[in-house]
Amino acid sequence: MINKTFEELGEYRAPDGYIDFDRVVEENDVETKREVRGNVNREKDWIEIEGGSVLVKTDADGQPNSEYSELISCALARQAGIETAEYDMVRYKGETGLITKNMCKPGEEMVSVYELIGNGPDSETCPDTIDIYHVFDNLDEKLQAEGFDDNEIDSCMLSLRKQLLFDLSIMEADRHLENISLIFGKDENGKRTVRLAPMYDTEAALVLGNEPDKMLIVAKDWGKTATLTAMQESRISIIPENEDVAIPGLPSDASPAMASFFAQLYGGVKKNDRKEYGSLSEEMWKKTFDFLCEDERVAEYFETTLSKMNISKAIGEVEAKIGTRLPEHVRAMAIACFEDRKMAMEHRHETMRDEFIQGRKRSDDDTIR
Repeated sequence: MINKTFEELGEYRAPDGYIDFDRVVEENDVETKREVRGNVNREKDWIEIEGGSVLVKTDADGQPNSEYSELISCALARQAGIETAEYDMVRYKGETGLITKNMCKPGEEMVSVYELIGNGPDSETCPDTIDIYHVFDNLDEKLQAEGFDDNEIDSCMLSLRKQLLFDLSIMEADRHLENISLIFGKDENGKRTVRLAPMYDTEAALVLGNEPDKMLIVAKDWGKTATLTAMQESRISIIPENEDVAIPGLPSDASPAMASFFAQLYGGVKKNDRKEYGSLSEEMWKKTFDFLCEDERVAEYFETTLSKMNISKAIGEVEAKIGTRLPEHVRAMAIACFEDRKMAMEHRHETMRDEFIQGRKRSDDDTIR
């Protein structure tokens, strides 16, 4: 066991901001337990420390800057009132990665939503996307079948709506159902309890998975930033109906992402053979936003809390935590993409509100007549 608390591990921090966990291991009596879930191609070990246990993992293949995505997202989540796991940056077994505290208390069990309801039927339109209706309908039914009361279920579902709305705001692109969990436990009377687990594994957010020089180019050009952020979709989403649309130059076996890219090249939504095509990704996130905000509590949460998030403040908190400035390409890209998506979401919210007001006015007029 490592005789240090999570906070005290910061004593091993190097000048570049990473905790030298290899030195932690060298100077302490450490036993590791392999985490079997998730990507088998990355190191993921549970290690006992003072006051609990931590999961130490190296970066995922093909996902650069994931540690910065995680830390900035967590800082934003705190502003948004989203409960989140606690993370820090480490070097482990010669590679960069992350360390996080165990989120469960003694006697609790964390179960992924995937384990509870699976991914649902495949979609020909977006095979890598999970139908959001499947998630909410089946998870609600599962919790009812488990005997939880309506208040507990409503609390879980409301927290999930808020977390998924937050994901849209940070453009988290890998929130599959193994990256969302419920925590089961018992109260002081022995009654079984359930709650949504704190947010975790937010390593694909803020469009940071690109080469530094390309990120700096995109961040300085609003047109490029807007195009890129419009194409960021959630893994859990409204899935639009599949249309056989002929886009000039688009291969017949093109993926949805490629179709979206070609549509962007042709300037957004255009007419072709009396059908419309455009950014499939943009359509998906906007319709997902609408679905989540159907709950008036979530719409109010967006207006009063989520829209008030400050990306520069979040970056400042991360830099204070790790004791150094973030790389310039990370700062520039995170700020540019976050601000663009924030503006788009605020516009979407205003459109929904105006449509609601107009609909209510028409209803009142019909009543008067």
